Amino acid sequence: MYVKEAIAAIDYELVQGSVDTYIESISCHAKHIDQDSLFVCMQGIRADGHDYIAQAVMKGASAIMVERKVALEFIPSDCTVLQVKDARAVLPAIASAFYEGPSKSFHLYGIAGTHGISPVAHFLSLILESQEKRHGHIGTIQPMEQKQKRHIRFPFSTPEASDLQHTFHQMKKEAITDVIMDISTLEHTYHRVDGCSFDTILYMGSSFDTNWSESEIEHYTNKMSQLLSENNQIIVNHAAVSNDPLIDREAPCITFGTDSDADYYASNVQNDGDYITFTFHGAGIEEGFTIPTGGDESVLYATAAVTIALQNGVEIDLIRDSLYNARTFHPTERMITEEGYSLLVENTHSLEELEKLMFNVRANTPGKIITVMDVEIDEHHVMRNEINGPITDLSDYLILTTNPSSSVHYASIVQRIEEVIMEADYEIMENRDHAIERGMLVAEEGDTIFITSRHHQQEIMEKWLGEADRPSLST
Repeated sequence: MYVKEAIAAIDYELVQGSVDTYIESISCHAKHIDQDSLFVCMQGIRADGHDYIAQAVMKGASAIMVERKVALEFIPSDCTVLQVKDARAVLPAIASAFYEGPSKSFHLYGIAGTHGISPVAHFLSLILESQEKRHGHIGTIQPMEQKQKRHIRFPFSTPEASDLQHTFHQMKKEAITDVIMDISTLEHTYHRVDGCSFDTILYMGSSFDTNWSESEIEHYTNKMSQLLSENNQIIVNHAAVSNDPLIDREAPCITFGTDSDADYYASNVQNDGDYITFTFHGAGIEEGFTIPTGGDESVLYATAAVTIALQNGVEIDLIRDSLYNARTFHPTERMITEEGYSLLVENTHSLEELEKLMFNVRANTPGKIITVMDVEIDEHHVMRNEINGPITDLSDYLILTTNPSSSVHYASIVQRIEEVIMEADYEIMENRDHAIERGMLVAEEGDTIFITSRHHQQEIMEKWLGEADRPSLST
């Protein structure tokens, strides 16, 4: 494809060369540049693509897209240079044009919100598998051996737009008919889902903790509102309808939940510790379901997946049987380092799930468990999470870290921890990144660094589980 075809829908300034230059690929990662690539320079969390222009040119890039003036003497005169205001904002349009809108070739399900998206995607994937459909999943949950499934695993929920559209292109070539995509909070800030043609959006709801800035909340709110308004089939957690500002109460949508006012809802919930049973209601259906326990929240997640499936023509018997035979969802992300120890970030939604996961980690760790744990204390010095119990008992070493608000001083948090913590080998650090670095410095082959945080799992996954961009350790 020629550059002019890929950039037809964006505003740009031609700095050097010609838009008739031919390109074979698009990338915003210098290490992935091939001959005749378009290299898109963007400012990342820790690195700036503009610093890698020389490397991209040496690897054969035929076109460069920048956000600011750069020194042209190091760029061959036959290499096209384009300048745009915001490269990340225009990248989805460029990538979608280059790969010819691949997401239009299959049914694309977007699972969105600030919580519960991975378990809903897990249940929906099992339902699609029961239909023997060739389906894909883009997200962070651990891939499983499944007959008809193409699982794309990234260190964060949604990859950069160029990688995402390339993945869609590959799925199109493989004749995949259905794709599930986790849409987490970060993706809206970085425009990653722009250029995707969603057929169904399921919205779990949004909540913002004190670590969100006003600008981040505003940007996320605007992007999510746009996402919800641009799609025809919107399925919404009923609990969000009454108090979520992103929901247009005048717009048609389908609701699900555990409230009988929802279009589809669960009732008669029973949890015996091994399985959860509930009755599903909606559209004239009243059906009993049994799922492996993963915490009481699993009922809401299963109800969401059942609602999506019914709305898209899946038979209730197939849905019921696929969830009965479901594998228990373990919401974690793990990376094995070159040094031979594991980095594991939990993404559970209850203390019960966290404790079950901790027992599983202990059983599968030949060495030590080094737990890095956020400790939260409110303005009344009441601890919001439990630092004693199985987490402490099963850990060989604890590194407790804090995120103090303006109302709770770091010294007060330390004092409170020392008042309540029982026998344990531990230390306290104010900065979470430093705490993770500390764990990595003391870890040895066979050890597991278990990172648990109530609200910041996605941020931690993005920063620490990306193999290419993992920060170097400070010594």
